[in-house]
Amino acid sequence: MTAVEPVPGSPSQFLVASRTGATRYLVDLAEYSGNGQCGCAHFEFRLRPELERGARPSWRLRCWHIREALLCAAALYLAASRNEESRGG
Repeated sequence: MTAVEPVPGSPSQFLVASRTGATRYLVDLAEYSGNGQCGCAHFEFRLRPELERGARPSWRLRCWHIREALLCAAALYLAASRNEESRGG
């Protein structure tokens, strides 16, 4: 398994391995107005409460897993754009 895997059929969801590789977390980048949501304890107990109190999405309210999913999503988008350009689209 790679560290980050897109969830088939759901462009905003990714499975992200913990740093130790022992656990995988479901990340949804569309939640909380694009801030993202993760099932890890750090997000659930420290970051989610701030978002639910009305904090605006920000880099500081994204756990490591959300940040990794964002990097993967950006890489997939850029690869798709290059493929589109090479086909003349």
